[in-house]
Amino acid sequence: GGGLFERMMTRRREQLEVTVSDLRVEGLHKLTFANADKTGYSGLRSVVDRAAAAVNSRLMSIMRTRFGIRKHCLALKKYLLLGQGDFVTRLLDLLREELEEPATKVFRHNLVLVLKAAIQQSNAQFEDQDVLNRLDVRLLRGVRRDSGWDVFSLDYHVGLPLNVVLTKSAIDRYLRVFALLWRLRRVEHALAQCWSMQAAHASKLRNMTPLRKILKKGYLLRNEMAHFVSNLTSYMMFEVLECAWAKFDKEIEKAKDLDALIDAHERYLSQILNGAMMEGRRWHAKKKKTGVEQKAEGSSGVNQ
Repeated sequence: GGGLFERMMTRRREQLEVTVSDLRVEGLHKLTFANADKTGYSGLRSVVDRAAAAVNSRLMSIMRTRFGIRKHCLALKKYLLLGQGDFVTRLLDLLREELEEPATKVFRHNLVLVLKAAIQQSNAQFEDQDVLNRLDVRLLRGVRRDSGWDVFSLDYHVGLPLNVVLTKSAIDRYLRVFALLWRLRRVEHALAQCWSMQAAHASKLRNMTPLRKILKKGYLLRNEMAHFVSNLTSYMMFEVLECAWAKFDKEIEKAKDLDALIDAHERYLSQILNGAMMEGRRWHAKKKKTGVEQKAEGSSGVNQ
């Protein structure tokens, strides 16, 4: 009985060594059972552990280099989280008239053309072409009286193997943050235009004594609103997004396997959402979908 068991274990070792060598992962073909004990169990476990470490190391190397996982995470930060300031400003300028129309009169193909124009007229034109090819426009499902501002969203397409990390659920959470930041930037942009109009007409209105008190209140109100929105935007962009990214960027390089990378990305998104006060500590415990997520799910067929 003992001899038969040893022969079976020897055959298993030989089969495993052939399988390991066929994987063609760097360094994997060097793994052997030389240090196995008489029963072979500790040797088998050692080989499996080392094989797993080698495969994980190779997989992470491929994700970082060939598929550029960091590049795409950074692109999501720059475009869906509005970190590319000059691009966002130009996009707002070009979209203003289009998005002031009712949602039913806003069409995706027109917005895509505006998006391309904003890219060409900003530093986004120097972005990696693979990133620009993935950047797109999404129209969310609107309700009656919605304007184009309410249904517009940027989008970013990912496929295998990137969507193992950048899952649909993760992209939906990026869109939630985009919706908040987009509204902040819209208000900030509108207040800046209001200031320009006030400055342009100040000389004409200065001599209208009955209006001075009213105009002064208007100026003060605009300044207070601009101050609040500016502070909130700065908090989101620097205290929340930049701090979360600095931590996540280090974890991308430190991740030893795909599970560690996925967990790091989940923590990154959770930190952003918590910092934005958009949900509780455990985002995955919530089963009720937000309005933005519901809109996002039904967006594919709207005004294509």
